[in-house]
Amino acid sequence: MTENPYAPKSSELSPTQERNLAMLGHAVPLGAMVLSAGLLGFVASLVMWVIYKDRGPFVRAHLANSMNIQITSGVFPSTAPALSQVDGLGTADIRWGQSGSQSGYQFRGSAADVQLDGTEFIIGTFVHRNLPTNVSPNTFDVKLAINVMFEDGSTTDLGFSFHHVETP
Repeated sequence: MTENPYAPKSSELSPTQERNLAMLGHAVPLGAMVLSAGLLGFVASLVMWVIYKDRGPFVRAHLANSMNIQITSGVFPSTAPALSQVDGLGTADIRWGQSGSQSGYQFRGSAADVQLDGTEFIIGTFVHRNLPTNVSPNTFDVKLAINVMFEDGSTTDLGFSFHHVETP
């Protein structure tokens, strides 16, 4: 009797296939996170978990672990008072001053394995680009809104205000 080529295949994996899939469960979300500035890593982990979670306990554990991260993103929604020359409101990179010589701030969220035992973790990198420029007014506040997404899909919003004095 010949085997039916249209019959469903066994979903069991060899140990090598399990290790490879578990490795991809960490590598694909990392690549997605890097390419999307931190936004799609969790989505890639979730999609892989939904598709492959029933292929074995080793694979399920590693795919679940790849979702055990927190992801942060941030934007600069406003300045107070409003600046005369500002670019990037509502983005993660705000600049002010004349074109070609703009000071500014940048926030790049990160993903990190979060331990729920009080251990500190990095939520992102804050950069101040300090170039000589003139802006009116020269003293102002810059708001930074950060969104943190945890492994269970819950989110927390954090707000920071930076008082800035621009010097020419």
